[in-house]
Amino acid sequence: ILLYNLKNNKEKIEKIIISLLIPLGMVYLFFMIPSHVPDEGAHLWKTYEVSEGKFINEKNKNTEVPRDLVFNIKPHINKYRELYIALGEKTDYENKVEVNNTARNYPFFLYIFGALGFIISRVLNLNILYGCYLAQMMNFIVFLIATYFAIKIIPFGKLAISSVIFMPMFMHQATSTSSDCLVNILAMLFIALSVKLIFKEESIEKKEGILLVFLSILIAISKYVYLPLIGLVLLFVRAKNTTKKTKIILITTTIILSIIMSVRIFYIFY
Repeated sequence: ILLYNLKNNKEKIEKIIISLLIPLGMVYLFFMIPSHVPDEGAHLWKTYEVSEGKFINEKNKNTEVPRDLVFNIKPHINKYRELYIALGEKTDYENKVEVNNTARNYPFFLYIFGALGFIISRVLNLNILYGCYLAQMMNFIVFLIATYFAIKIIPFGKLAISSVIFMPMFMHQATSTSSDCLVNILAMLFIALSVKLIFKEESIEKKEGILLVFLSILIAISKYVYLPLIGLVLLFVRAKNTTKKTKIILITTTIILSIIMSVRIFYIFY
C-alpha cells in the first residue's frame, strides 16, 4: 500500500502518511502491553465502565470493574511471558471489584469508541485482555480516519502536523484507551479546520461554522486547559470574503459557548 501510494498518489500526502502510520501504529498497538501507556490503567477502567452504559458517575464514587481488569494489568503484568499466561485465562465478567479511578469524572464521549472493544469481548466471552486490545484498536482506527482528514483539509503545514503525529508519545496515546487519544484528535481537527477557514478564498459556509463550534465545545468540555486553543478563531478577522457580521457571530458564538460548557462541566464533575 505504501509503495502504491508513493507511486500513484504523490500529490496526496495524507494517503502516504496513513500508509506509514498503519504499520507503525500496529507495532505500538501489539507490542505495548495493555496499561503500559502512561496512566492507561485508569482509562481502561473508565472505558470498561462506559461499555456498560455508565456515562455519568457520582462524585467521589468508586468504579466497579471485572477483577481481571485490575490484576491482569500493570503493575501485575510487566513481561510478555506474564501477558501470554494471562491471555490464556478465562475471564469472569461478573466477578467485579471496586477501584478508586482517577479518570472516573472524565467525559464519557472520550471513551465511546474504545468501549466498543469491551462490548465485543463481553459478547464473545473473550479474555478481557483481548478486550483491551480491541478497545485500543478502535481508538487507533478513529485516529487514522481523523488524521487523514486533518492533513487533507489543512491548506499548508501538512508535513509539520505530520511530524507531530509521528512523535512517540502521540503514537503511544493514539494506540491506547487514554482519553488523550480523542483529545489529540479533536485538537488536530480543530486546528486544521480553523487554518482552512482563516485562509479560505470563499466565504465561510454555515455547515463549516457549525462544525467548528461543535469541535470547540468538545475540546472545551474534554479538558478545560485546552480552552486557549479556541482563541484561534480570533484570527478569523483575516478571512477575506466572509462578511463582518458572519465573522462576529462565529467568533463570539465559538468562544462564549466553549467557555460556558467548560465551566459547566467543571462545576458538575470536579
